[in-house]
Amino acid sequence: VLMLPGRLPGRRARPDDARGLAGPLDAPAIEASVVIVIAVVYTRFGEYERGAASGQEGLRIARDHDLLEEVMRAYVNGSQALDDAGRMQEALAMGDEGIETAHRLGMDRASGDQLRLQAAWRLARMGRFADAQRVIQPALERATTPFNVAATKSISGHLAAVRGELDLAEPLLEEAWQLMQRSGGFQLIGPALAWTTSLYIARARLDKARERVSDGLSRVSANEPDLMYHAELYSLGLRVEAESDEPDRSRARSVLDAMDDAIATYGGDGAPPERSEEHTSELQSHHD
Repeated sequence: VLMLPGRLPGRRARPDDARGLAGPLDAPAIEASVVIVIAVVYTRFGEYERGAASGQEGLRIARDHDLLEEVMRAYVNGSQALDDAGRMQEALAMGDEGIETAHRLGMDRASGDQLRLQAAWRLARMGRFADAQRVIQPALERATTPFNVAATKSISGHLAAVRGELDLAEPLLEEAWQLMQRSGGFQLIGPALAWTTSLYIARARLDKARERVSDGLSRVSANEPDLMYHAELYSLGLRVEAESDEPDRSRARSVLDAMDDAIATYGGDGAPPERSEEHTSELQSHHD
């Protein structure tokens, strides 16, 4: 999303080691690249303020040396690091600045579309759905990379579902789901799992919703948890049981336990603030 293409480094990486190697080389392009990458690595270690600071530093280095591609990567990674730190308004502002910069540099179809995806996701999480649709529309109409095409269709389907346009939402989400199996990691698949689950709940297809939650949590368990992208699955898993005529309490308890286990994997300052606090509260309300 909203997101960076491909898989992010796992929490077993050592960002300080990478940063130490870059400095002595006296190569600004390499230094900028490393600093920008470790912005999101820090956040996966739960070191959110270090991640945010690294994103800002990477942008400064890239600007100082006119490294245009690194400038755009800094906007993508830096705004995501701010988002991970729970500083969503700042992330949105940095992303908006990046969208304008991408347009000025003629990079709308690459970094510009990635930044639009991130911005739309943030706006949707703020409940600003009309603004999210306005931001994503140019990317939906003109995205070219497989990752961006899949992601724009996915979030557009989500926004259609939020508006109650389920017949429009379902084919968008289904097409996005097929595309992203080949063109993106959990940064795409995580939110899409939640959005298709929500659609099935809205259509009262609880069996399909339960299947999608089960599929999602199986995928999570096979990888390092990344609550930024899959936390919503836990609350939806409980919602499915809460709305079922025959709720399965043991299944609901296993969802709660899985959420606790995921939070426990984070070091540093802990799980992403928005993900751990808001979703734990929502989970508890469904459980009660």
